[in-house]
Amino acid sequence: MVEPKVSDRPAAMKQTDSQHIVIVGGTRGMGRELVRLLADQGHAVSVLGRSAPSEADSQLANVEHWAVDILQNEALKKTLGEIISARGNLNSLVFFQRFRGDSDSWEGEIETSLTATKNTIEFLADKFRLGENCSIVAVGSIASDFIADEQPVSYHVGKSGLGQMVRPRQQRHQSQFSVTGHDGERRVRRFLLAEPRTAGPVRIHHPSAPDGNGC
Repeated sequence: MVEPKVSDRPAAMKQTDSQHIVIVGGTRGMGRELVRLLADQGHAVSVLGRSAPSEADSQLANVEHWAVDILQNEALKKTLGEIISARGNLNSLVFFQRFRGDSDSWEGEIETSLTATKNTIEFLADKFRLGENCSIVAVGSIASDFIADEQPVSYHVGKSGLGQMVRPRQQRHQSQFSVTGHDGERRVRRFLLAEPRTAGPVRIHHPSAPDGNGC
């Protein structure tokens, strides 16, 4: 199906067509662009970011921003609870966060890519909308399978672990799993998307390579 141009979309969507989408790390880069796209389509978008949004982003229709350090689990859970209370259960959960701190890259990368993702999913697992299509989307990297020279070891481990966390049971890029709560069963579809590469070489390591370092 061909995606309609912005100018071709209706000014407002029916309430029954609107979805609630939570985006972690939606204040810059691809996450920010997805926020704008979904808001333009009439969806209710809730954005978690470490810093406050720009003035322009704070004025976007259908979008609410929450500033929180996702590495602080109690603060994260409190914020997620506020989002659900204010905007209701969700249809989709999207992860764009990246470690950008100055602290130890190993600990920071693992905490940001894996621990925060795990904690968020566990808190929201029973808060998806019943009877509707739902999804969990994580943005990965080819560095989970190949060596990207410009990235540290921690980045490779984090992205590889993220892939394992959302790895489907039967197919590489999508699956269904059930989450049973007090008010029924929710079926959530999981996806892993690879982010586009912008710079730096990729080396494919293979033990049988002549120099032992890949090709």
